[in-house]
Amino acid sequence: MKLTVVYEDVAVGAREAFVATATGQNSLANINLLKADNPPRDYMNPGELNNVLLDGTGYVYPADLSTCIPVMSTAISDDSGALEESIVITLTADGNFSSQGITLVFSEVVGRYPKSVKIQWYNNSELLYDKTYTPDSPNYYCEQYVDSYNKLVITLTGVNMPQNYLTLNNVICGLIRQFSRPDIETFTLLHDIDPVSSTLKIDTMDFSLKQKTDIEYVFQDKQAIKSYFDDELMSTTFVKKYSRNSRDSYEIATEDYMGLLDDVQFYGGMYTNKSLTELIAEILEPVGVPYTIADNLTDKTLTGYISVCTRREALTQVMFAIGAVADTSYSDKVDIYTLSDEIAAVLNDNNTFTGQQTKTTDKITELRLYAYSYVESSNTYTAYQAAKSGTGTDIEVIFPEPLYDLSITNGTISESGTNYAIITANTNCVLTGKKYDKTQSATIIRNPNILAGDKENIYEITNFTLVNRDNVEELAQACFDYYSHRENINETILASDIKVGDMVTQKYSYRDNITGRVSTMKYTVSGAAKVADVTIT
Repeated sequence: MKLTVVYEDVAVGAREAFVATATGQNSLANINLLKADNPPRDYMNPGELNNVLLDGTGYVYPADLSTCIPVMSTAISDDSGALEESIVITLTADGNFSSQGITLVFSEVVGRYPKSVKIQWYNNSELLYDKTYTPDSPNYYCEQYVDSYNKLVITLTGVNMPQNYLTLNNVICGLIRQFSRPDIETFTLLHDIDPVSSTLKIDTMDFSLKQKTDIEYVFQDKQAIKSYFDDELMSTTFVKKYSRNSRDSYEIATEDYMGLLDDVQFYGGMYTNKSLTELIAEILEPVGVPYTIADNLTDKTLTGYISVCTRREALTQVMFAIGAVADTSYSDKVDIYTLSDEIAAVLNDNNTFTGQQTKTTDKITELRLYAYSYVESSNTYTAYQAAKSGTGTDIEVIFPEPLYDLSITNGTISESGTNYAIITANTNCVLTGKKYDKTQSATIIRNPNILAGDKENIYEITNFTLVNRDNVEELAQACFDYYSHRENINETILASDIKVGDMVTQKYSYRDNITGRVSTMKYTVSGAAKVADVTIT
């Protein structure tokens, strides 16, 4: 099995931050496409010399070119490849960035690129570096480490082909590197899922490298890394930490989008029939996390409350309340869907290694899931007093409990929600709000298979505040079905097409077969087969 790790050694946030302008730019091009997460594909123009592949591959320009070409020369090149006017692209940003160099992606389909590239790096008006390159490929890396730049001026001159327009599809502040064995010395990938979403697990991918080139690796926090088995995407994770143990030895630990969401606050709110798609967008889109929602979930609504928490915790509240999972395995997004109960595979002696452990957990005698309701009350709560906490502007006030109908004296409220307010507090400022009356009730499912001598073992599920009287019974039954499953299996398998979250049946020669769900898969790549240590619950 081929293992590939693709490391985006890029300046985090640069694509979103830099704003581009250009001179020598064709009116048919759209410079704003340089900010797109997925750069436009290559197109072929029959009007250009040697620009159509006769094998049927490639794409011809559509009628509307505004979505196709980020950068294009004003005129076609002459017979020597010269352009009447060079293209000058200026990218500016408010913040500072550092990278090992700049990658420019031209037309890879027909192998077209400029004769010369000049790049100038600036910090405001200060010129940091000025360097000229002679590309030899349409995906060209302009190597030059520069620290703390916020402006780039890129000049493109000439074309390596006569009678062709020069086009540029992508500018990357850094380099996308690919590693494989033997460069990768160790590799561990964990896919982890909670079938009832009482928590959203964090997938991780850790690996170590032996440097084979003179280029030093600079692994920056939150840089993206993708892993592939035989060209199949297995994970998209982000650098959490790394260590350099010698001149050419690196150890890198990464985590998925759930780890990123754990670092960002969400203000929460009080919701009544809130659209699931709207709430997911409020949680994920402000932090740039891509996602998909399965079609059978898009009409879902939610009623209840989310306190101030991390965005991972907020997403957990939502997933539990709708009986779905948020999964990043085999994807470059957060995929939101419901798990299938169909049997995906049968495990037996042919695809299971020795050393299997099957454990039986204690019997649950009763499950209790609490539902919540919130009703506006007339009770007033004082959320902020300048006499105690001081005066100032842009003061963030986090409420210890949800409030509505906020009122302020000797101050102003610039922003507010159920759980917070941002205020300007003058002398004698007082911020008040009205409380909610909160009630909770338990839905109880008693195990019908209790024996007279069984010890009482009650499993309580609390603090899921989007659980209400409308969804509690269905959720309680799903939780009971999962937590009352007593057999847990730990074993090593030939994974084949089995994925985390799948239902599988384990066959035994000495006892009844067990059907359960794969909740963890841990891959350690050392041979030709796709092998995983799994937990089935």
